[in-house]
Amino acid sequence: MFSSEIFTLLPNVENLTLNGIFSINGTGNDLANVINGNAGANTLNGAAGNDFLIGNLGDDILSGDFGFDTMTGGLGDDSYFVDNINDVVTENLNEGSDNINSAVTYALSSNVENLILTGASVINGTGNNLPNEIIGNSTVNQLNGGAGNDLIKGEGGNDSLNGETGADTLIGGLGDDSYLVDNINDVVTEQLNEGLDTLSTAVTFALPENVENLILTGAQPINGIGNDKANTITGNSAVNRLNGAAGNDIINGGLGADIMIGGLGNDSYIVENSGDVITENLNGGIDNVSSNVTYILSDYTEELTLTGTSPINGTGNAQANTIIGNSAANKLNGAAGSDILNGGLGADTMTGGLGNDSYIVENVGDKIVENLNGNNDTVSSSVTYTLSAYIEELTLTGTSPINGTGNPQANTINGNTAGNQLNGNGGNDILNGGLGVDTLIGGLGNDTFIVDNINDAVIELLNQGTDTVNSSVSHTLRSNVENLSLLDIGLLINGNGNNQANILIGNSSNNILDGKSGNDTLDGGLGNNVLTGGLGNDIFRFTTKNHVDTITDYNVANDTIQLENSVFTSLTNVGTLAANQLRVGAKALDANDYIIYNKTTGMLSYDSDGNGATAAIQIATIGTGLALTNADIVVI
Repeated sequence: MFSSEIFTLLPNVENLTLNGIFSINGTGNDLANVINGNAGANTLNGAAGNDFLIGNLGDDILSGDFGFDTMTGGLGDDSYFVDNINDVVTENLNEGSDNINSAVTYALSSNVENLILTGASVINGTGNNLPNEIIGNSTVNQLNGGAGNDLIKGEGGNDSLNGETGADTLIGGLGDDSYLVDNINDVVTEQLNEGLDTLSTAVTFALPENVENLILTGAQPINGIGNDKANTITGNSAVNRLNGAAGNDIINGGLGADIMIGGLGNDSYIVENSGDVITENLNGGIDNVSSNVTYILSDYTEELTLTGTSPINGTGNAQANTIIGNSAANKLNGAAGSDILNGGLGADTMTGGLGNDSYIVENVGDKIVENLNGNNDTVSSSVTYTLSAYIEELTLTGTSPINGTGNPQANTINGNTAGNQLNGNGGNDILNGGLGVDTLIGGLGNDTFIVDNINDAVIELLNQGTDTVNSSVSHTLRSNVENLSLLDIGLLINGNGNNQANILIGNSSNNILDGKSGNDTLDGGLGNNVLTGGLGNDIFRFTTKNHVDTITDYNVANDTIQLENSVFTSLTNVGTLAANQLRVGAKALDANDYIIYNKTTGMLSYDSDGNGATAAIQIATIGTGLALTNADIVVI
């Protein structure tokens, strides 16, 4: 069939040839058609069937439609529409700049310049040896340029763009795109907020703006540079120089002896070669090294974590370092600085060096080394542990019933929530059992015990120092413990002494204090307290004036009342109360009757002006009919 007008083949007619020079169109039918264009710009549609479309002259549009079609554009800038992977496009050399629009995975045939992927299916596109422009669709595409200086655009979707040979321009567009670079003149372009993108390169390369990750490939000694974003930069198996620039970067040198430079930001380094060199500057952020080989932190790097399962070692620098071991036996050395050393699960040796160091112990075989004058050091342990020399503090962690023992120094030992046995050994120790039912053994020295369970046991032997219990529960002092102070937690709790000379101090609530035997000192604190001295020459001390204590067994022959002159401010002179400042009677009569004892009621009061003009304040009830004199009262 020959036509000089727009024409569609009738049924059962196989071939169509367009005549003339005008731009007319031709459409096939469901047979295997041969459609020839004319010298004008034609649109040729094959319809169904395995068609042959020949554009001849002009800028033609060729669409095979259904079937395995063969399309030849001829001279002119032709456009092809492909919908079957078996479609064949044929162009000869110097026949124009041609485009293929494909709804299926497709590779450009020779002498065709451009490829545009259409539709919404996950399909791929490949160029040829010309400078191609390849454009993806809105979904995930794998785009390969082939030879030539190509322009590849991913558009939407998580695309993979590989320019291959040539100086290529790769534009990913929206989505988490992957770029493969093999030429230092390749250009990668990403816009802000277009996804998390990765560039893999076999040549030295610097990340362009808005691309986050860089991977060096191959086995050549090449280099990589980040940008101002938080980059992940990974080296290859050769020697690399990796520079994170600004941002919180992750830099992994790979197997070679690499130079890694984090730049500004809180950077993380992954070390796999003992020859790796890390460079950080002052004020370059808080930086971390993860290493599966023995490693020494370089200057201005703060943290080191040993990885893997081999018995490797880690050493810090002059800064405050955090060094964490792996599951094997490690040697960790903090060097100077106030360091945190955590050996991990193995039986580790940890040396803090100078500074106030903190150790985390997870194995009873862990060994800690500190020297004299190494400052104040702390151990946190999840297993039973004994402090080595020159370590000051021990804290038990976890919930298991484990124990802790101090050394000859002044230690602070804290239990966990279970039942612990804490032994201070020598030194002036502070022992705090925590919430469990604990046994606290002070040893030599003036020890302080913190009690928070009524069943806590405090053990001291004779002549082991002057010891104090600070208790948040009612407590009775055991033998050889001298002093008790009730902690202020808003509860009504009580305290009892023993047969020694005790000092008992109440809290802000109403307490009952009983000194038992011994020459005791009782200070009720802020509440309205009941004080019993028991046997011995006892002292009842008043350090507040707005509460009324009751003394149950005051004896003028043996006991003494002490008044704090910073509270009872009219009593300016320290020492035995002046005789003219005590009035035995119902009220003050002259200018200096500051202390009034009423024999009838047993009330002991303080009159701030000494003459009764201002009402006296009762501070205690000490018993009736006592032969109280000024010699029984001391101002402190």
